[in-house]
Amino acid sequence: RAVRFIEANRDRPFFCYVPHNVVHRPLYEDPALIAKYQAKPGATRPEHNPIMGAMIERMDTGIGELLATIERLGLAERTVVIFMSDNGGLESLQSQAPLRAGKSTLYEGGLRVPLAIRWPGVIRPGRSTDVPVVTQDLFGTIMEIAGVPYRPDYTDGAILMPLLTDKSATLERDALYWHY
Repeated sequence: RAVRFIEANRDRPFFCYVPHNVVHRPLYEDPALIAKYQAKPGATRPEHNPIMGAMIERMDTGIGELLATIERLGLAERTVVIFMSDNGGLESLQSQAPLRAGKSTLYEGGLRVPLAIRWPGVIRPGRSTDVPVVTQDLFGTIMEIAGVPYRPDYTDGAILMPLLTDKSATLERDALYWHY
């Protein structure tokens, strides 16, 4: 559906939000894909759950289809793609090693998640930063990218543009807070 949406809206600005249900409970996947990961060396290690591996591959395939569509339609130079997870994994289903603990904890295994932003011509490929960011930072960042006036009272987040374009940049904030 997201591919069809992008195709239908390619001639005008659009916002396409794609919340994958994988990797998430319940853990299930095509048995043949699970078997592929069961056959890999180390598949019995606590951090190498074959079902999770299969689910991640399915998610990667879906994201690949979206990126291929953006490329095929010639939209890459004017399309920002943001990939971010919402929280760490459930430790009872798969170890989060080398991170400590998992989902619903204040340790890295519960808080540290992937974030990748692709914007050809603006963000240099391979660019990375060690500055901590949070989901709330995406709101103001997307507003700025879209050219929508931003007021700091809209959100608790910071605008990430300096981090995306300047290797020496940092964010002006005192601390990050979590509450459970």
